[in-house]
Amino acid sequence: MQTQITTCSPYTANPSLRNMVNKIVAGSDVNVHAVEAVGKTIIRDIRGKSVFA
Repeated sequence: MQTQITTCSPYTANPSLRNMVNKIVAGSDVNVHAVEAVGKTIIRDIRGKSVFA
């Protein structure tokens, strides 16, 4: 893992989302820009509910 991290710089001109280990590029269906909104929605929906429900 250390070798991969040192040889795979995250600071490139290519803006694609890429896995650091296997270099697979994320598809167009991956939307990391909405991660905060999705997380907040999940938290909002589980508040007040039983963990056993």
